[in-house]
Amino acid sequence: MKRALILHAVLVTGMTTPVADSVRNNVAGRTQQKRSGGCETEGHTPSLLVADLKTAGLWPDIEMDERRLLQSNEISAQQRIDASWLGESIVCLLWALRMILELPPYDQEMDPALTGLLRSAPITELIVRAKLRPKKQIEKQREAAELWHWRAQAQNLLELENSDGQSVGGRTIGQMIEMSAVKGARSGRLPKPIAKDFPALGKPYCELSSVEFATLASIA
Repeated sequence: MKRALILHAVLVTGMTTPVADSVRNNVAGRTQQKRSGGCETEGHTPSLLVADLKTAGLWPDIEMDERRLLQSNEISAQQRIDASWLGESIVCLLWALRMILELPPYDQEMDPALTGLLRSAPITELIVRAKLRPKKQIEKQREAAELWHWRAQAQNLLELENSDGQSVGGRTIGQMIEMSAVKGARSGRLPKPIAKDFPALGKPYCELSSVEFATLASIA
């Protein structure tokens, strides 16, 4: 729960703090800039988030690069991008903490509204009443996550020149994908395969466009 709360603070800060280039190019409009990420609707500003984390005793648990971002007046474009994907990690933790019933499919971005569950009570109250799902459930879900992450890595290998027939342990990458898709579905860790591949956006994973693949790899 502490990690989820910290990641949420980093997410909100990363989505509401001005990007450095934008500040330099539009200094006059800085204070009137429309801030993305729902800062006004959440009732939080980066400075208030830092104060809340410190009051709840979470500051020592925050990594150094996260502290720098939380205390920054401007951030880089890459920091904004990295922060925007933290919602996927937060939702995984919310599921493990029994705050949502199911994780979104791995070919679907999470609903940003779900992170609002971390505002349903004061930080200290959320920490005190936090309760994890059974270990076996979490382990099974982690194995599913690892399969989707592996599939993204395998796609990169497939796209390398002449890699389609590359042998790993006596099997081609294509054969390993087929085997993983079938075994994953049988174990309940993956949905039913499409054309002997992981199902993604209603088609085999290998047929994703470059944009679709980038999105699914980031989700994983």
